[in-house]
Formats: sequence, C-alpha cells, structure tokens
Amino acid sequence: MNIEKIEATYVPQMPPGPQGDDFITNRPFFGVMDGFNPPYHYKMEKPLFFGTDGEEMVRKAALSTFYSAQPDQSLEDIILKANQKIDQIQTACGIPANQAGLRAGASFSFAKVNAGTIEIVQGGDCFAVVSYISGKIGVTKNRAYQHVSENLLIIDKLLKKHGGDNREMWVEFCPVLSERRQKTINQETGYASLNGQPALEKCWQKISLPTDGLQFLLLFSDGFVLYPETANGLHLKMAEKMVESYRKSGIGGFIEKKIRESEKNPKTSYVRRDEAVAVAVTFV
Repeated sequence: MNIEKIEATYVPQMPPGPQGDDFITNRPFFGVMDGFNPPYHYKMEKPLFFGTDGEEMVRKAALSTFYSAQPDQSLEDIILKANQKIDQIQTACGIPANQAGLRAGASFSFAKVNAGTIEIVQGGDCFAVVSYISGKIGVTKNRAYQHVSENLLIIDKLLKKHGGDNREMWVEFCPVLSERRQKTINQETGYASLNGQPALEKCWQKISLPTDGLQFLLLFSDGFVLYPETANGLHLKMAEKMVESYRKSGIGGFIEKKIRESEKNPKTSYVRRDEAVAVAVTFV
C-alpha cells in the first residue's frame, strides 16, 4: 500500500493568538494536536513556560520530537519522548506531574503508516478516521466528550449569571475547570492528554489496522466539527460526513465548513473562532 497524496491545513483562531493546534507530516508519521493552556483569567498573570505560552510550548515540544524521529522508531516511543519533554519543562516551572489541573497539554491523534498496518494512538478530542475501498469506515471515540459537554453547561450558566460577560465568567470558571481537569485528565475513567504525566500511556486509545484496501486516513481536531456530533453513538455518522466532504472537496471542504459553522455558532471563550487542524492521507 503506497501513499498517493498528503494534504494538511491549519485554520487560525480569530482574533489571532498563540498557536496551539498543529499537524505532523513526517512520513511514516502523521498527526494532529489541539493544545490548551492551564486555566487562567484576566485578573491573574497568564501562565508562561520560560516565556512561552503553554499550548504553544506543548506544540513545539511535540513537533521537535516527531520531526527528529527515525522511521524505525515506534509511534508509542516517540509520543512518550515528547511527553517527557513536556513534563521536564512544566516541572522546571514549578508544576509537578500530579497537578493535571494546573498543566498545559494537548489532545492528539498520531499515526504511523507501516508496510502492512497503520498504527493510531489517540487522546482527548482529536480524531482519526479511516476509510476503506470496501466502504467500511472506522473512527476513534471522543473520551473527552462528557468532560467538555459538562464544561459547556457550566459555562452557559455562569454566562447567564454574569450577564454575558465572558471575562467575569472565566474568573469564576477557572478554579472549577482546574478541579475538573484534575479529576479527569489521564485518569482511566477520563481521557488522555499530552501534558507530561506518565499516566498518559495507560489512558490513550491505541489501534492497529491493516492497510490492505485502505483509501483515506483523516486526522483532525474537534475544531472542524460541531461538538455534539462527536458523542459516542453519533461519532460514526460524523466520520461518514467527514469522509464524504473529503471525497467531494478535498481538505478545502473542511475549511469552508469550518468558516460557515463559526459564523452561525457563537463561542463561549475569548475567541470568536477557535483553531482547527487536519491531515489527510490518500492511499493507492
């Protein structure tokens, strides 16, 4: 099974800010990640890591690890090496490994394409979709769905309480978010995050699939889909829509869909449009 085409795209947030999302196309390795900062609000100093934004720090550590990787290295070893770098930086900045609620991190979906198999390791709410010539489609589950959905409900209540003032909502929500991350991130009943914690390895989703008959591999962050569509039980339909969109319009169709939905759906964060990133690999 040979690779015919590789496409990748990044849609920045609006208004512009530090980049937390990114993609990897260092064959045989491919991936996407969606970074996040430690919780903070306008009345406190933004947490920085040797002068670098948290999500940007995580992104750069992962990129440097993947782009210096050798083809014969295992996907798991590369992820763990990136995770160790992230741990070293955050520990040096005074945030110990047992404080998930205070750490920067990233959701991710990474893949390695071997001669006869494709390996996928996923955490959080980035996605991997595979489409076979036979019509069979597979997709990773969103194990962060309950956590994020409950966060959005809390945010909605706090926005009403504060008369729609985003900044004051975040002042109250920050300690709540920190506590919720502490209980959920890299916990076996929660979801995996690339935040430097050794428990990452116990919580990620790991899948190995045959490349025989494989048509597409799509990796993308949650920014390219409406979040309710990613719930377990609905995620396969979401995957089918993404495959159909790619067949019709290529990766440009993802971008058009993203912009349309951003205009229709108001954000509850500091940004009007969040970031989104995607990689598409076509096989022959």
